[in-house]
Amino acid sequence: MRIRSVEEVATGSDDVMAAEFSRRRGRLGISIGAAARATGAGADELAALENGAIAAFGNVERARLVILAYCDYLDCDPGPMLGRLEAYGRRPGMAASGARAGDVSLPRRRLRPAVAAAGLALLFVAGLAVLIVLSGR
Repeated sequence: MRIRSVEEVATGSDDVMAAEFSRRRGRLGISIGAAARATGAGADELAALENGAIAAFGNVERARLVILAYCDYLDCDPGPMLGRLEAYGRRPGMAASGARAGDVSLPRRRLRPAVAAAGLALLFVAGLAVLIVLSGR
């Protein structure tokens, strides 16, 4: 993904990023609220990304953390999005970091239910195999 024009950087909006996040979430059929709960980001922050309102963050570090969490949740490569964010970080009015450390932290992500179920099934099978081996002695 490339920035199409200087105006995108100057206005603090990004139609490409907006379309990509919106398309990916739409394909999964999940609401912004559900995505916000799963990522630990605010629904308003995810809506800002999906509207291309990068300047709404006012803080590059917070935007970076939210983009990382959202890309992880949507299972997409964050590299292109972070590259686009870097261009916004160089513009006046976009602070490099927040005033308070708490402003830029996201809670740890919870496991997706399918991943958790697969892990439990694997543990169950491994435990069963150990019992079979031990009972055969």
